[in-house]
Order: sequence, then C-alpha cells, then structure tokens
Amino acid sequence: MRNIISSLTVIIFLISSSKVVGQINPKIDSLKQVLTTSATDSAKVQLYGQIAWAYASTRIQTAEARTYADSIRLIAERTQDQYYIARYNFYYGVVDRLEGKNNSGIYHMNKYVAYNKRQGDSSRVAGGLFQIAAMQSAMGVYEKAIATHYRVLSIEEQNNDQNGIAYTKQGIGIALFETQRHNEALVYLNEALALYKKLNRLGGQANVHVTLGNVYTQMSNIEDAKENYEQALRNFKKINSPWGIALTQSNIGHLNEKTGNFNDSKSNHLKALKIRESLPNKELLTRSLLAVGVVHHHDKEYNKALEYFNRAKKTAKETDSKSLMRDIQFRMSETFAAMNNYKAAFEARTAQMILKDSIYDKTKAHQIADLQTKYETEQKDKEILTLTRENEIQQVKADTQTTIKNAVIGGIFLIGIIAGLIIYNLRQRLKSQKLLLAKNEQLKNAKLKEQLQDLEMKALRAQMNPHFLFNCLNAINTMILQNDGDNASRYLAKFSKLVRLILENSEQQKVSLKDELDMLESYIQLEAIRFNNKMDYDINVDESIDQFNTFIPSMVLQPFVENGIWHGLLHKEKKGLLTINIKENNDDLLCEIIDNGIGREKSLSLEKQEHLKKKSMGIKITTERLKILTQQKMNELVNIIDLKDENNNALGTKVNIAIPTS
Repeated sequence: MRNIISSLTVIIFLISSSKVVGQINPKIDSLKQVLTTSATDSAKVQLYGQIAWAYASTRIQTAEARTYADSIRLIAERTQDQYYIARYNFYYGVVDRLEGKNNSGIYHMNKYVAYNKRQGDSSRVAGGLFQIAAMQSAMGVYEKAIATHYRVLSIEEQNNDQNGIAYTKQGIGIALFETQRHNEALVYLNEALALYKKLNRLGGQANVHVTLGNVYTQMSNIEDAKENYEQALRNFKKINSPWGIALTQSNIGHLNEKTGNFNDSKSNHLKALKIRESLPNKELLTRSLLAVGVVHHHDKEYNKALEYFNRAKKTAKETDSKSLMRDIQFRMSETFAAMNNYKAAFEARTAQMILKDSIYDKTKAHQIADLQTKYETEQKDKEILTLTRENEIQQVKADTQTTIKNAVIGGIFLIGIIAGLIIYNLRQRLKSQKLLLAKNEQLKNAKLKEQLQDLEMKALRAQMNPHFLFNCLNAINTMILQNDGDNASRYLAKFSKLVRLILENSEQQKVSLKDELDMLESYIQLEAIRFNNKMDYDINVDESIDQFNTFIPSMVLQPFVENGIWHGLLHKEKKGLLTINIKENNDDLLCEIIDNGIGREKSLSLEKQEHLKKKSMGIKITTERLKILTQQKMNELVNIIDLKDENNNALGTKVNIAIPTS
C-alpha cells in the first residue's frame, strides 16, 4: 500500500488555488497582449515569468511553461544578470518537478535558493526550499523532506505568511505519513486544512482531504477515508482539475481494493489512467499503470497484468524514483510466481531487494530462497540460462573490443585537433614576442610601458597553454597504449570540455573567478581519472566573494595544483586530498593550495632515484606573470610552506598565493 499512497507526494504545488484552467487561459492571453508592447528586458522577464507560472499551474501545459522559461534564460545569458539567472532556474525547477524530473528540478532550485540567500530575501528562499522539499518527498527521501519543510516553516512563521504555513504543514503531514507516523501526520494535516478553509483555498482543501483519506486508509478507518476522498473529488470537480480528479480516483481505487471490491477498484484505476495518459507527469502515469496491473493480477489475468507492469517499468525509467521501480519489480515477481515462472520471479524479486531502501525483511528473504530453490530444480531452464550467459559474455567481449577501437580512433582524431591548437598557440606566442620587440624600441613614456606589460602577459599565457596541453596528450596516449578504453573515453570527453574552457579564457587577460574555478575543477577531475581516483579534492570560496564579478589572470592557479598532484599526491600510498581555499584581502585574493602528500623533500628524493627531471615550467611562468601584475604593489606573491608534525614528519605542502584583482 505504501507505493500506492506515495502518489500524493507530488501533490503540493505553490499555486494550489480555486482557479480553473478555463479561468487561467484569459489571463495568459492578457499577459501575451501586454508582452507585445514591452520593450525593456526587465519588463519582458517579468511577463515571461508570469506566463510560465500560469501555464505551469495547469499541471498540463508544462511544455509551454518551459518555452517561456527558455525566453528568460536567453535574456539572462545575453545580459549576465544574476537576478534573471535565478528566475529562469526557478521556473525550470518548477517544470521539472511537475514532469517528475526531480534531480534536475532540485539542481535548478538550489541555484535559485543560493542567489536569494545572498540577497537576504527570506520569502523567496522559503519558496525555493518548499519546492525542493516536495521533490525530496517524491523521490522517497522523506527525512530530508521533513528537515527541509521545517526550515521553510520557521521562515514563514517569522514572516506571518499564512498561505505558506498552510502549504508547508501539508507537506510535513505528507512526509510524516510516508514514514508511518500517522498520528503526527493527522495533527499537521488538520492544521493545514483549517488554514485553507480560513483562506478559502478550495484546491488546498481538496489536496488535504486526499492525504487524510490515505492516512485513514492505512489506519483501516474505512468510513473516514471514504468521506475524505468523496469531499476531495467534489472539490476537484468544482475547480476543474483533471490532475486532482485522477489522483482521487486512484486513491478511491486503492480503498476499494483494500475492502475487496476489485470490480470498482479496476474502474477507478482505469479512469485515473485515462486522465494521466494526457498529463506530462510520468511518475503519476507509472503509478496508475502499476495499480491497473495489480487488479488484473488479482483477477488471475496474469498476461494482462504483466502487460501493464512492463508499461509501468518503461515509464518509471524516465523518473528519478527508485521506490517506484522497486514496487514494480515486487509485483512482477508475484505475477511470475503465480504463473510458475520461478526463474523470472527470482530475478524480479532479487532486483526488488537490491532497490529496497528499508530494513532487510527476513520473511522476504525466505520467499527469495523458496523461489530460488524451485528455479534451480528446473535443470533444463538452468542449462538454457548458462548458454545465454555464455553468449552474453562473448557479446560483452565484442563490445569491449569495439569500445577500445572507437576510443583509439577518437583519440587519434582528437590528438590531431589538439596538435593544430598547439601549433596555433605557438604561432600566437611568436607573434606576441615579435610585437614585444617592436614595442621595446618605442618605450619612451609610462603609457607605452603599460602596453608592454599587456603584451608580456599575452606571451606568457601563450607559453603556458602548450605546456599544459602536452601533459594531457601524454596521459591520453598512455591510456590508449594500455587499452584502457573506458577511462580513455571518459578522459577524452572531459578533456574536450577543458580545451574549450582554455580556448575561451586564453585570449583574455583576466577571467572571472567562477570561470577559472570551473576550468580548474575540470583539470583536477582529469588528473583523478589518470591516477585511478587516488585523490579527492575540496574547493572552498569565501561567501563574501562575488565569483562572477571578481576577475583574476587566467590559468594562474592550475600550475600550482598540478605541482601538488604530481609531486605530492602521486607518490602517496593512501588516497590523497587536495584542498583549495580562497579568501579576500583588500585588492588581493589569498589562495591556499594544500596537499597531504609526501612533502617536497621525499618527492625530490624519489625523483632523483627514478632519474626524473620534470621542470615546473608552469609555476615559473605564472610567477613571472604575477610579478608583472604587482610591480606597483611590492607585496609577497608566492609562499611555499612544508607541513610537518611535531616529530618533523612530512604532512604535505601548502602554497600561499596573492593574486591581484584590480
């Protein structure tokens, strides 16, 4: 019953109201009319958002809502306005939630919440967290959902937001119900219902009545459950909500199933399914398919039941709900067992147990053992399975060879492209150096000296990029020679992204801290793949720093990070950790790069033993660049500290770098 009731976890939507779809359409038409006369970006973003919200509130026209969210994104990308970026992330999050794409929705909503935290807008923070909590409930992580809801409730009570308090108490009630805390759930749900009645929110009342019906069903209080479902159905029909009608029909179907009235149960579930097939939410569609399959199973129409279970399995893959897939596998196992197909029953039950996220049930373990015993007695099926597995192994080997071949071909192709990029960078360096020589003859005043500094910076950056690219090419070549197809393929994908970031940044004297850190993180991920994930990393930026509007020299941190990995963490037997801390001090950024590697002394000793002479050209070049930038500042640029314990044993290395931001 738990999987059936959790269909309600997506019920809460901030716009639960008594407006019908027919009433919303004139509002959309009116907004579109105003849009034709709006000239400023600010006005357009406001109207695009209102139209997206109006479409989303229908729960049906989510594609249209996403289109208008796209329009906000285009303006945000053109203007780089942080408020606009936050707005389109909010609408993307709402649409993703309504379509059952919860992981994506939480990603977008977290960006929206982070922006409003920086702005100190508690009301919008609460709205974003509310959406996140609802998606956490839909994914079955109820304890997280409850914790998030309590954060929201605290903000709303401080702001005396009665609407918000009602929505949030309803959300807490749902999550408590899902964790079997029925009496606590009833307290919050009845408080939410009282607020909805006070605010005359008919849609909110309907939603709470459905949840109350579910709670009473679980408590076997059939009469109260039936009364709440009937009231919910009346309210949803009044506001013309297909989504709500389908939800209530589905839950009435479960109630009839519980009381043994399977004919009415099938009718209820088929009505709900017909409506949900026209709605965008794949999670709710999956639940209806599963419910219809269960009724067919009870009627011993096993093939029909499997037909619906397989359809449910297909749509479940489009959602982020493991609990749904778990319940489908469980029902399929029961049906296969009833058909004496113990092989398939065993496989389905095993898949269900892997997905199960609660305490291990010994009774279920005995059922699995029983199915496995019956299956193993069928020797003929076992022999067929063995032959099938042998064929699968051969197919896997063939696929592996194909993957390696494709990786090698792709590697050769990419190496050709990178070689061209290196030649281009070298030519740019020579061109810059020639310009430097010409300008040296004209240096007669301070203005020409500043131009010289700019050209020197370009030349030094041009030296840096080939040095880094050669290192990456060498790593790709090593993986290809070792037939490490999977890592080569992943490395090439991440490397192509990194090359794009380098090309975007290399022609600029300064880049935003955000862009520099994105490039740096891509590089660290590449090195982690090269060293078989022998290292973790942690990047911490002081909250007071505006990463988008703080500019630093491009590629200034990468050489020090590379040095820490190659000379500190590479030789460490245990898994290493690279930590990067960035703080602000007047006009400088203070950057700490800390590794818990073997230390400089031991690294130098090992390199001498292995006859290694790897020169840190990147650090030399970067130091020269920083000296040029800080000629007027006279402050210390780079400070390297050997970390040791009280017994003088090496704990790693810390590099302090002062980077000018103005």
